[in-house]
Amino acid sequence: MRDGIPSTYHQFRLTWSIVHVVLIALLALFVGIWWFSENNGSRFIESWWSGSVDVWSAVFHLSPFPWER
Repeated sequence: MRDGIPSTYHQFRLTWSIVHVVLIALLALFVGIWWFSENNGSRFIESWWSGSVDVWSAVFHLSPFPWER
C-alpha cells in the first residue's frame, strides 16, 4: 500500500495506460494506412471542403443584405 492506495490499483492504472497507448497507436496506424491508400485522404478532404462550401453558401443566402431589397 502506497499513500493509502492499494498496490493493485497502481498496477491496474499502469496496465490500462499501456493498453490505452497501444490502442491509440494502432488506431493512428490504421487511419494512416487508410489515409494514404488509394488516395482516400485527398478524396476525404475534397468532399469535406465541398460540403463545407455548400453549407456556407446555404447559410450565406438565408438572410438578404439590406441593400438587396
